[in-house]
Amino acid sequence: MKISNFFGQLIRQKLRFLFSPRYFLFALLSSFIILSGCSESGGISANASGSQVAILTSIEITPTDPSIAIGTTQRFVATGIYSNGSNSDISALVTWRSSDTGIATVSNDSGSEGLTASVGVGSVTVAAEVNGVNGSTQLTVTPAVLTSLAITPTNPLIALGTDQQFTATGTYSDASTQDLTTAVTWNSSADGIATVSNAAGSEGRVTSVAVGDVTVGAAFSGVSTSTQLTVTPAVLVSLAITPTNPSIALGTNQQFIATGTYTDTTTQNLTAAVTWSSSDNGIATVSSALLSKGLATGVAVGTVTIGVALNGVSASTQLTVNSSVLASLAITPTNPSIALGTMQQFTATGTYTDATTQNLTSSVTWDSSAQGVAMISNADGSRGLATSAGVGPTTVRATEPTTGINASTMLTVTPAALVSLAVTPANPSIALGTDQQFTATGTYTDNTIQDLTSDVTWDSSARGVATISNADGSRGLASSAGVGPTTVKATDPTTGINASTPLTVTVPP
Repeated sequence: MKISNFFGQLIRQKLRFLFSPRYFLFALLSSFIILSGCSESGGISANASGSQVAILTSIEITPTDPSIAIGTTQRFVATGIYSNGSNSDISALVTWRSSDTGIATVSNDSGSEGLTASVGVGSVTVAAEVNGVNGSTQLTVTPAVLTSLAITPTNPLIALGTDQQFTATGTYSDASTQDLTTAVTWNSSADGIATVSNAAGSEGRVTSVAVGDVTVGAAFSGVSTSTQLTVTPAVLVSLAITPTNPSIALGTNQQFIATGTYTDTTTQNLTAAVTWSSSDNGIATVSSALLSKGLATGVAVGTVTIGVALNGVSASTQLTVNSSVLASLAITPTNPSIALGTMQQFTATGTYTDATTQNLTSSVTWDSSAQGVAMISNADGSRGLATSAGVGPTTVRATEPTTGINASTMLTVTPAALVSLAVTPANPSIALGTDQQFTATGTYTDNTIQDLTSDVTWDSSARGVATISNADGSRGLASSAGVGPTTVKATDPTTGINASTPLTVTVPP
């Protein structure tokens, strides 16, 4: 039984080969050669009519050295060149091979002989062979190219006054896809109905302007597509508040968002449009101010209902205010430097175990390690305010009195800095031919004053009336030169701070 099955399978295999197209072509070619009088050596010989038998001498593959994008195919043709100069298409007779099937494969299947499919980027040799005769060519597979674009969502509806974000997806020759939303050029067929953005960060975002239909298009690398957008009137049907049922630490904040759903199933952020409410302002308040709508602040431990309402539609969620434990403190600014006579306000920020933060400037105890350099206030209304007392460094520390958690930073007090100049005498009047000595007095950040007459640069606005000396030993000395008014100015060359006063030169008595 097993022997009969074996022979049956063998016979079926032979029959399939005998009746295959490839065997038929092989047999036909062989018959042609025999009938033409081919010699036993396979060479050219004379037949009965005296003509010569043509034998296959070479194979040419076309196209020659083509280049295709990955994911695409190339159909090659094998042309047989015969000894008598004739040629014929033998693509179905040859055996096709690829030197690297990881780059390209070539088919030997009936009906698709020579069809090459790209698999990876690179170069590969495509060869054809029959009866010991072969030919080859080079195929280069390049990176994938864009073949089509698609915009999603397709034909959406949005309510007037809302936006729609579109996404452009490119399909490449290798069947891969890529989000090209930020790469394409977007356009609208009617900006009076809807505009579409090409600005960085908002590419593909459509803003409705009026009710109607508009075509939104996208184009890239010579490929384009479009979809229809319909702007409809909208009616609010429901509201939702997010996050849902959150918990916050006492004294911290929670930003709520109100989202409206419309009859056309579109949604819109209505945080700034709704009216916000708290069921118990003693536990938590929620802001209705323009720039902080929906911002809830914990006032006391407990649970409160946060509500929203707009056009007769309302929604609510629970907010729980918990007590929290301080985990760390931070002082800002860090390592500042101030001039003697000036002050620096420090801020203490506490971070809690629930990752919330709180300004604790008025709750902590402040200290300075060198009060001869700077003192820091613990008085209500001025806590954390450091006042310079001397030049040098000091460590400013803030300590939370309940937990003992503290933080510190370095404060450096530099020498006093000039803040203003004064020129005296003010508005003097002298007779022609006489002089006037001016004095420049500087006031510093520590409220000290200093004679800077010899340090400043002096100038007269009308040197035909009076000149003023910048020479050592006579700086600030104005010498009259003509009758009239002039302005005497003194300028500190380091800071540019200056002061001036009028000088009048009169006719001698």
